[in-house]
Amino acid sequence: MDSLIELILEPVFDRFVLRIKQMEPVNEIGGLKKLIKKFSDYFKRA
Repeated sequence: MDSLIELILEPVFDRFVLRIKQMEPVNEIGGLKKLIKKFSDYFKRA
């Protein structure tokens, strides 16, 4: 199950990081914090 989650999340996260590296505006940092919170909430429930 862990490997399935990693398989799905890894490319999504890589793309997100790539987007941040390309532009780096302030709202992307806020978006990243929201994303991390969403992921941590999801993993706490799982």
